[in-house]
Amino acid sequence: MGRREVPGLRVARVGGVPVVLRAPVLAGVVVVAWVFAPLAARLGGVPRDARSYLAGAAYAVLVLACVLAHEAAHACAARRAGLPVAAVEVGALHGGTRVLGEPGDPRGEALVAAAGPAASLVLAALASAALLQPPGPGRLLAAELVLTNLLLGLVNLLPGLPLDGGRLLLALLWSRGRSRADAAALAAWSGIGLAGAAVLVALAAAAARRVPLAAAGAGALAAALLAAGAARSLGTLPAAVQRGAPADDPDQPDEPDQPDQHRRTST
Repeated sequence: MGRREVPGLRVARVGGVPVVLRAPVLAGVVVVAWVFAPLAARLGGVPRDARSYLAGAAYAVLVLACVLAHEAAHACAARRAGLPVAAVEVGALHGGTRVLGEPGDPRGEALVAAAGPAASLVLAALASAALLQPPGPGRLLAAELVLTNLLLGLVNLLPGLPLDGGRLLLALLWSRGRSRADAAALAAWSGIGLAGAAVLVALAAAAARRVPLAAAGAGALAAALLAAGAARSLGTLPAAVQRGAPADDPDQPDEPDQPDQHRRTST
């Protein structure tokens, strides 16, 4: 029906939806393992040798599992809303859900958008139970999982496209009488505004030496990616709505429900 093949390595299926690993996923695992290894040695009591890096690699795999759970929740909600899902994608510290078409009403839009953050926050609550155990690698891992899922849940609720919160804002504006195209444009501009504010905060924190320069640079880079995703949403979402193209129109490219730059929630 004209649907493009989603690039990447297909590794599984969740509810009939293929799970695709994007090319940078290995780089993400290496980065997370490298960052987590010193924490495992200092706070988790793991010897600072190959075992600390194995602990880091195990945590990196769990991060990918958290991202997958977030995206799978979106996919399940989209299918319940009657929308076909081409794939769930997992990349380097981010993910995306390729939904063919758009919900036909604000309620469907809101339910699909809220599903991912809700799943992440539930996982954070479940992982917090493990914080009661004695200090050691297990409690450190639980703490990192709580933080990871809180970031996935809360950051994605910020009200600007391409974040989930941007789609919730779109649904709210749409339900208040605006056209979907106008609501999408406003949500995209909100995302650009959030990105600009994040860059200013990162620069101010670096100038005041409140955070390391590398951390401020990483924050600014994440904000730039958010701005790029918002700009892309601004250029594509309203046009798609105005055209009213059917989901399986071979002349229309499949747009991801959550672009990589947004779901890309860094961990």
